[in-house]
Amino acid sequence: MHEEQNKSARKQLIELRKERQAQLATSPHFENLLHSRILMAIQKIDTLYSLNIKNIAFYWPIHGELDLKGALLEWQSYDSNRKLALPVTQYQQALRFCAWDDKTTMKKGFANIPEPCSEEFILPDLIIAPCVGWFFANHKIWRIGYGGGYYDRTMEAYQEQKIKPFLLGTALELSQTDHPIWQPQPHDHPLQALLTESSLYLMPQ
Repeated sequence: MHEEQNKSARKQLIELRKERQAQLATSPHFENLLHSRILMAIQKIDTLYSLNIKNIAFYWPIHGELDLKGALLEWQSYDSNRKLALPVTQYQQALRFCAWDDKTTMKKGFANIPEPCSEEFILPDLIIAPCVGWFFANHKIWRIGYGGGYYDRTMEAYQEQKIKPFLLGTALELSQTDHPIWQPQPHDHPLQALLTESSLYLMPQ
């Protein structure tokens, strides 16, 4: 019963996100605003947490997720040493991130999501993960994903290697939920920051 509740709640959150994203897309200023907010968020995170970000792993947008590609390509253009990467997914394995730019050849990967054909694997300083939903609990920000556990598995693998990429989530404000079925689980990794269309939430260092 609990798993059925999770599936139903995720479906509702995805539909809400699609509807809201469609509304935002009609605004002539939304794309430019989002573009600038992403760049400002990266700069703020880099400065506040002293990260010296050179490599960013992010996602190919599906189901109404915020599209970061244009803004991140601009971020990359400011420094030839900067690299972007997209996830390559293998069933129930930690994600691997492969180099990407706007000239990269793509292929259909897991769940038909586009993945780079590149075999240049990137170790990210910053991972940007999309959220189906999100919530506050225990003074932390928690991500609701699609239920596969890929980002949690990835963060666990990095932790075992004593590698600590910064984890930033992206979501819409209306995706915040206080539904009682969402509680942090032992395998969950909290977000260190969350960017929405209107706010940047940062956790203390």
